Amino acid sequence: MENVNIAQITLEIFGSLFCMIIVFIVFIDKLHVSKRRRILGYALVTTAVLLLCDSFAYVFRGDTSDLGIVMTRATNFIVFLLQYALLILGAEYYHAALKTFGVKTSRNWVLTIYFLSFVSTVLLVVTQFTGFYYTFDEENRYHRNNGVYLSIAIQFIGLFLCTVQVMRFKRYIDKVNRITMVLYLALPLVATVTQTFIYGFSLINISITASLIILYIGDEYSRIKRNSTLPEEYFISLEKDKRELEHREKLGEFELNSEEKTFIGKKEYRVTAFDNDDNITMRGMQIRLIITILSGIILSIAVIGSIATITLQRMSEKDSDTIIKLLCENNVKELDGVLDEIEQSVNIFSMHVLGEIEDVSKLADKEYFDSFNEEMKTLGFNIVYNTANSVAIYLRFDPSVVNGSTVEGFFLSKSDISDEFINYEITDIAKYDKDDREHVAWWYEPIEAGEAVWLPVYNNLNNGIQMISYIIPLYIDGKFVAVAGMDVSIELLTEMVEDIKLYDSGYAMLLSKEGEILYSPVEDNDFDQDEINLILKEDDYVLKRYEGNDEMMQLVSAMLRNKNMWLAVTVPELELDGTRNNLIIIIILVAIFVTILITIITVYLVKRMIKMAYTDVLTGAGNTRAYEEAKEKLNRSIRDGDAAFGVAVFDVNNLKLVNDNLGHLAGDELLKDGYALITEAFPREMVYRVGGDEFVVILKRWRPEFSKVYLDRLRKKVWANNEQNGKFDYSKNELPKTVVASGLAMYDKNVDSVYGDVFDRADDAMYANKTALKKNIGIL
Repeated sequence: MENVNIAQITLEIFGSLFCMIIVFIVFIDKLHVSKRRRILGYALVTTAVLLLCDSFAYVFRGDTSDLGIVMTRATNFIVFLLQYALLILGAEYYHAALKTFGVKTSRNWVLTIYFLSFVSTVLLVVTQFTGFYYTFDEENRYHRNNGVYLSIAIQFIGLFLCTVQVMRFKRYIDKVNRITMVLYLALPLVATVTQTFIYGFSLINISITASLIILYIGDEYSRIKRNSTLPEEYFISLEKDKRELEHREKLGEFELNSEEKTFIGKKEYRVTAFDNDDNITMRGMQIRLIITILSGIILSIAVIGSIATITLQRMSEKDSDTIIKLLCENNVKELDGVLDEIEQSVNIFSMHVLGEIEDVSKLADKEYFDSFNEEMKTLGFNIVYNTANSVAIYLRFDPSVVNGSTVEGFFLSKSDISDEFINYEITDIAKYDKDDREHVAWWYEPIEAGEAVWLPVYNNLNNGIQMISYIIPLYIDGKFVAVAGMDVSIELLTEMVEDIKLYDSGYAMLLSKEGEILYSPVEDNDFDQDEINLILKEDDYVLKRYEGNDEMMQLVSAMLRNKNMWLAVTVPELELDGTRNNLIIIIILVAIFVTILITIITVYLVKRMIKMAYTDVLTGAGNTRAYEEAKEKLNRSIRDGDAAFGVAVFDVNNLKLVNDNLGHLAGDELLKDGYALITEAFPREMVYRVGGDEFVVILKRWRPEFSKVYLDRLRKKVWANNEQNGKFDYSKNELPKTVVASGLAMYDKNVDSVYGDVFDRADDAMYANKTALKKNIGIL
């Protein structure tokens, strides 16, 4: 696996994890998940899956197993499909974003992008049968075709339509969002154009990821800025507080002090920026905490994983070099074994020949020579017959020792490697020039060398076989007498080379001294003469990496013992490094698992922290911070025109009397009982404690008649408790029955402009109920 591929796979996997972390952050803040942010979250999830699929497409590329073939086709299909999905989500996001900025645009351009994506998807399905966009070769490698440019053009058009909308309404968009929205479009546009000319690195996918992260930053900035600006509903009336104080004063519960009287005199007040900023800062700190912790974890895992991967790669390269050298060495030894057997047979034959010649001068005697030659022929036949892979044996005498005859000796050979040995007519050496290698190289070269030689590969025209020969010149008392030799068919050697199997698709080649490829199962090896010369160096082993058939190959060559041939073994690096690649995949998967596990734990802990920050410690109800954010969301819904809710206001009676007579611990128990009574009546809704003894329930999308039924059920129970408290005596040191005054109001778009309007009507209803409860029964 090349370093570029490893870098891309690592980048895409950790980009996928980072997108999922942002998704957690987006959806963990349930109170602020608007349509715009929800679409952004979907886009981030889509991008995370896209990056993961693209990385697996690279991992399995070149893997010809059944799993590899299925994975490459499935992941490439999903990558293309998700790119079209992101185009649609981008259009929907921009439409929703423009709406939040007060721009009402037609959806025609969005529908156009839907149509373009649909056309692209249809063509993608067609591609699976026709190869319109891309195809896969026999090595399971991806190749894009001309049709892919249509896909790129469609994506370009979609991004261009979004760009037009942003530029058209840019005056309505704040500066930061305008920059991030333009960058979200510009980066993929540049990548799309670049990808048209540069192929091999997933620029489009990576640019989409980067632009989405930038878009999230802009969206987060916009949300915080919007929340930090106090809307008009934060200018709330003090009528509620005034009525509460005045009501209790009339009932004789307590007298107003000077500070409370001054407070009632004010007409309105504004919630300070400090109060609101504290809320925003709290949530901002939580989000920054998640980003900081998880970014640190991801960065650490990425660094450690990269170091481990690089170290593993370097170690694996050394191991793979050693492995392929061993493969070459073992096969060279096997071929050298054949050549060694030939040498031994010729040596034995030569020794017998020299041992049987009592006197060189006797060879001139025709009768003695014929008898001696027949004896040596029989010996030669027995030796060559028992020597595997030999196709000929011969003994030729120097004319000077056999009365000048140039055709004395014998030549046993096969006409084909599968035939029997027959006696061939002896070549008359006098008829051929010494440079005629195909006819008389076997005679002149060993004489000139004065020692045993291996002849380079040649076509023996005497028997029509391409061969190599091992020949020994024979001397007696320093006088040249004869040559003895054996031939080995190149066809037999190539059959042995053909049987060499290396991994799944590795192979071996046999080369001659002149650089001719004597055997290779691959017709086109793409070797030029300089590369062949490098392979034929007389070093111990020559290691070479080269690109062949669209994949990196690793080659080792070594010279055979005859010094006229070289064996080269070559294996795809993907197969040679299979163990390393599997370990890299395991490292990546473990890193993903650890990151996801830590992310889940971190998000869980932060969610608990958020829950604690938004929960009333005493009762477990939502606190004022949670209540203010719920109000903010409802006010936003009112402004967007899609609000539908109700408000129920509750007040726990007798809290001051219980505190004064039984102590604050008893008062706390009374509040807990009041909260339990409310949650029992409204089990599906969030209850907020908004004051010392006051609770609020926001009824979301409930039908009014259902709300009244639940409220009536609560009031009946409260009325019964109220009656039992009629003659309650605090001297018994027991808590009175819990009595909760209640009021309900439903949002009416024709009447209510802000949440506070609905709350005031519910609050008025609560005070009316409180008064009714007080008048019905007096408290002792």
